[in-house]
Amino acid sequence: MLFYRLILLVAAPVLALRFLLRQLRGKPRPGAIAERLGGSSGEGVLHRGAVVWVHGSSLGELTGARAMIDLILSRDPDLHIVITTNTETAHKMVRDWGLARVDVVLAPLDYRYAVKRFLARWQPALLITIENEIWPNRFELCHQAGIPVTLLGARMSEKSARIWARLGALPRRVFDQISLISAQDRGSESRLVTLGVRSDATAPLANLKSGVSIPAGDTQELEELRTVFPYATTLLAASTHQGEEAQILAAYKLALKKQPQLRLILAPRHPGRADEIAGMIAGMGLACRRRSRREAPEADSVFLADTLGEMALWYQLAALTFVGGSLVHKGGHTPFEPVQFGSVVLHGPDVSNHGGAYQALAGANGSARISSEWDMASMICHLSADNTRRETMRLAATEALAELRRDDSALQNFVERAALLSGIYTISGCADTPEA
Repeated sequence: MLFYRLILLVAAPVLALRFLLRQLRGKPRPGAIAERLGGSSGEGVLHRGAVVWVHGSSLGELTGARAMIDLILSRDPDLHIVITTNTETAHKMVRDWGLARVDVVLAPLDYRYAVKRFLARWQPALLITIENEIWPNRFELCHQAGIPVTLLGARMSEKSARIWARLGALPRRVFDQISLISAQDRGSESRLVTLGVRSDATAPLANLKSGVSIPAGDTQELEELRTVFPYATTLLAASTHQGEEAQILAAYKLALKKQPQLRLILAPRHPGRADEIAGMIAGMGLACRRRSRREAPEADSVFLADTLGEMALWYQLAALTFVGGSLVHKGGHTPFEPVQFGSVVLHGPDVSNHGGAYQALAGANGSARISSEWDMASMICHLSADNTRRETMRLAATEALAELRRDDSALQNFVERAALLSGIYTISGCADTPEA
């Protein structure tokens, strides 16, 4: 832990400068920096019941955790949840849920001072971390305070496990402090146990994102947009990251030479990059229309879907979806959402975040892997023109992922065991808390 703390100490001036620059540019939400330091932007709420701390890195993790959050809230009318996240977009999404007995703040930085302030303020009885957010100081301070540290949908790739394994005694110390994990897949579970999680701390597997079904888009708007976006020849580039848009746009330009009727909807993972992406589109000689500015899409322009909460609409419009985070080293985003709406999945080589799902798709020939802009252009042209092949892939993908859909009994098992570990017995339906 000493080495880790030294790294944080060295990084402190860099983080401070970054915060100062953001403040000068007027970007931070009021109170955001205070939250990062373990404080709060408001007075907070005094709670009669226990507080559960739920942490998810960003949009995908917290969207996947929504069923668990609803389950906990439904079990105990006195219980309160504080949700932390690393991004403002996820902060806004949780706030827009409008859930009673739920607060959302940015997660405290993993400095002992900030974590101690956060714990003193909220006094949580339980920490539930979603997927792969491993923070040594956070875990140690919770453990020392008697707060069970639990991981739901825990994910550990082979690459991440190798990195952890090189850190001497640190991983054994960190992972031994985890009281309960429900891993996303058997491989992640095995790697976590090897790193130091006790084998008796494992619960049934739970892939949170496999159980997410997002509601369909507005029917009237969908029909209006379909006049501009013919289904078979519309490509959605979903949740793209920096380094991917240039390749996608280049592939689109190449494909247009053979298929002039192609349309592109580009939905970046972080809408805050929209100005940068719009400039990139213009730089490649393409017209651009932006959703955030309510600009009507046109047949000869790239439609930049730079808003949040509308992905279902874009999935329904597109016969083909490139899933972002897979052409760069981000591990790829979930294939479950496009498959839910019958859109054929294209993806890059890095899909480690959902390895089981993509393996199932590949085994069923239900997706297409691409590695370059030329691959993508060729695949777009082929699939947009071949309705039979596209329908075969759609049916294969639906069947392959149906077998991986989340078993809610695993989620319930996790919540019950976490409740017992923390002493929040009313979550598990017990009327009385035993005497200490």
